[in-house]
This record gives sequence, structure tokens and C-alpha cells, in this order.
Amino acid sequence: MMYITGNNHWLVLTRPIVAGFNPPRDNATKSFDETMAKAVSAEKLGKIWEDMKGAGGKYKEISGNIQIKQVSPFTAVYVPTVWEKKQMDVKVIFSKDRRISGLWIVSPGED
Repeated sequence: MMYITGNNHWLVLTRPIVAGFNPPRDNATKSFDETMAKAVSAEKLGKIWEDMKGAGGKYKEISGNIQIKQVSPFTAVYVPTVWEKKQMDVKVIFSKDRRISGLWIVSPGED
């Protein structure tokens, strides 16, 4: 994996999704590709985020360096986040046209 620090384009692209953990969530789904948009509506994404509060407590912040992994033709971006009860990575998968094709919450270091 490549480690990237600072305010780079991947962090800028992932920020609306990660920021969606705190309302309002209006911009969270705008970068979804067609398949992702059909599978996960803004309402469903809100439900997922509410479920995450049960597991991790309230979302607090992005903390640390993002990690990038190329899995052609996709790019996986791991954003480390801090929650009340634990730390988790937000794994965002981007297509080659930089639309969001996948989204997971994983334990730090999990692939």
C-alpha cells in the first residue's frame, strides 16, 4: 500500500462520505457510480451510519494517514476514523472515473 499524508485528491474525494457520518448527509451519495446508487440510497446509507453508532459510538474525526491500494481498475482508499468506542477505517472503492463503487467500514489494517 502507498501511504499518503496531507490534503490530497483522495482525501478530498472521500471527505463527503466520511463527513456523512454526521448530519446533514445530502452530499454523501452524489459521488456514487450507477450500481452503487441503485444499491444504496441516501436513506439506506443513513441507516448504515446509525447502525455504526451501535458498534463504534458517535463518529468523531478522521485521524492519521489515508492508505491507497490499487486493485486494477479500482482504487481502494482507507480513511482512518475515530469513534467514541474504537477506531475504524472507512474503505472507499473508486472506479477509474473516480466514482464510488464500494463502501465498507473495516478494522484498522483489515483489507
